[in-house]
Amino acid sequence: MNEVRVRLAALLAVLGLGLISPLFAADADFTMTVPKGWTRRAQSTALAQYKKGPGSFIVTADSMPQNANTPDAYMAFVKQQLGKVFKKIDYEPVAPGKKDGNDTRELKYVAEMSGIKMKYDVLYVFNKGRAYTLTSATMIDFFDASFAADIEVFFTSFNLK
Repeated sequence: MNEVRVRLAALLAVLGLGLISPLFAADADFTMTVPKGWTRRAQSTALAQYKKGPGSFIVTADSMPQNANTPDAYMAFVKQQLGKVFKKIDYEPVAPGKKDGNDTRELKYVAEMSGIKMKYDVLYVFNKGRAYTLTSATMIDFFDASFAADIEVFFTSFNLK
């Protein structure tokens, strides 16, 4: 189980994937509601990171690479990068949207890590050349209605100032 936690933490730390100009908490200007039962991981280098049971929620922000500087191009870039991490990924269709005037894309997928199936629900919010990445992940058996409702609270309450 510790190996899965270490790999999950490493994967979540990389999921911004642009990695050209990461934003740090002091640079970020956003608000977000934290659902009951989630605890903040203070020593994280992410903009925000929370944990509840085996579940994790993390916010990162990266500059979009020049060759992936539109929401759809960035999503193609993300899938390409994820293909380097996971041998098998089952994607749901990418859901485009808008949030406070910003383009968004929601990507849901299941991937196997160290023999354990993990479910991810990731919201990308695009603003001024940056991709804010809101990543939720847990073992597939724990991704129930309650977990999904908590993630929806994170997603809907996230607002850039």
